[in-house]
Amino acid sequence: MLQISFEEFEKIVDEIVEKARKEIPEELLCMLGNLSILVQDKSLFKEDKNPDLSPLGIYYGISINDLFVGYSGTDNVIVIYRIPHLNKCKNMDDLRVEIYDTLLHEIGHHFGLKDDKVHELVP
Repeated sequence: MLQISFEEFEKIVDEIVEKARKEIPEELLCMLGNLSILVQDKSLFKEDKNPDLSPLGIYYGISINDLFVGYSGTDNVIVIYRIPHLNKCKNMDDLRVEIYDTLLHEIGHHFGLKDDKVHELVP
């Protein structure tokens, strides 16, 4: 398990978010709208006895496909979980790749993609 502080992890996530913003096509980037990215140590809702099965992130919100006329809801949020990432990754390079993949996976949910389709696009 990697050992890095919450603050260090948060800084890495911020760097990866900026990298993703530069790589996501403009026509998709403009549809991210009010999407926020947060970091938590672990899921508050799903506690797995097997750390390999703990979620790496989650998307909270209404996907673009499910928006309706008059919707003025709250922000959509992606949460990246620190401890499951640290448990899964052997080194900092692995960590950066895994955070990036998790971010893209959750952005896929923002666009209404189901897990199977997201896994096709983000291996």
